[in-house]
Amino acid sequence: MRRGQAAGLRPAARHRGGRACGLLVVAALALMLPAAASADQGHSIAADWLPPASHIDRLPSIIPRTPLRDAAEGANPSFLVTLGELVFRSPELLGGNAQGAGLSCNACHSGGDRNRSFFIPGLSGPPGTVDVTNHLWNPENDDHRDDPLRIPSLRDVAQAAPYGFRGLTYSLRDFVRHVIVVEFSGAEPQPKLFDALIAYLDALAPLPDPLLTPDGSLAAAASPAARQGERIFDQACAACHTPEQGFRDGRLHDVGSGGPVETPTLLGTAAGGPYFHDGRYATLEAVIGHHQGGLSAKAAASEMVRADLLAYLTTIGGGERPVEPVTLHRDFARLERFLALLHEPLASGDGALTGEISLMLRDELGRIDARFPAQSGAPAKTAAAAARELLLSFGRALDTIGQEAQAGRFAAARADLADLEPRIAAAPARLEAALPGSLYLKAAGAK
Repeated sequence: MRRGQAAGLRPAARHRGGRACGLLVVAALALMLPAAASADQGHSIAADWLPPASHIDRLPSIIPRTPLRDAAEGANPSFLVTLGELVFRSPELLGGNAQGAGLSCNACHSGGDRNRSFFIPGLSGPPGTVDVTNHLWNPENDDHRDDPLRIPSLRDVAQAAPYGFRGLTYSLRDFVRHVIVVEFSGAEPQPKLFDALIAYLDALAPLPDPLLTPDGSLAAAASPAARQGERIFDQACAACHTPEQGFRDGRLHDVGSGGPVETPTLLGTAAGGPYFHDGRYATLEAVIGHHQGGLSAKAAASEMVRADLLAYLTTIGGGERPVEPVTLHRDFARLERFLALLHEPLASGDGALTGEISLMLRDELGRIDARFPAQSGAPAKTAAAAARELLLSFGRALDTIGQEAQAGRFAAARADLADLEPRIAAAPARLEAALPGSLYLKAAGAK
């Protein structure tokens, strides 16, 4: 456990340095005075430096579904992939102001997809974009340009080389390290945690889509309009957005983008904008309008042609069950998967990894805790207080396990884990009374 950390739940916002200057962020920096959350305060999700108009959507009611490559239906992923998912969701990975605001990889790439509502004044253009070469994140990486870029989906990222909009590297490991250390001022990632993060990214897969065949062509069930649009697409667009290669070609092109940019995939685009590398277009119709120079003059002028092409793009950009509701039961099922990670380092005598996992698990508890705000009036007040106290007790237990392991008391840590697991498994039933006043209310009945 790192020195100076209070026991219990992790606060969402921690400011650990990082210098920011410039007119666009002065107002934001005036708010860089987060309250230190103690064990008794629990999870403070609003105490950070972000300006009031920011929208990170830390507590969404609907999130993207996360399909994993080669995972059998209902089966849990491997230890390494599960650990990577936990790392992906943890603010511990980044540095400076990003960590101070409680941001993680998942904050921008929700569930491995995109956070389309991500917005920070002065750093974003339209929602779903962010400037990652701004001095606010890392003064040494400032390119002195106002150039927010669209947050990309990471589904199928293992097949998406070259990486970055300018396609500067073909190594996913090198690119991810650059994002962590250079763009967001993080420390060099620990090898075990970094290997796990890359394993998770490698496992991210596109949404299954019954309307697409393995070679990227439309299945028989596709609509007539989409089939007509496919013929238009094959003539005008498929040279770059190659269907059999995931609708990309791995090359750079200048398409009115101020320089060559990597061809993006078209999978998953039906969920919404922004579109284009800088997010300048809000709709697929606008994107078609930008590219209509690639159509014949007659086709470009035809409303029916554009409608058919839109039907095609909407079809290939869809997929089965793209989103799922956030529910108490789903959050605890994820928490139980992450908690099971502790068995491996405890069995192998790895106190450092046990401590890191315990720390990240407290962040997960903090997100659940934040969905049970304080209430006024009994019995809602009593139920909310009981829920927060229960979650706080889990955080304290995780602290104890981490401290015991780092002190070499592995038998005691294993015994405490064996005591904690059934308590967490039983927690959803114990928290049912607090659901009506919680932020789970809209999805309370969903499993």
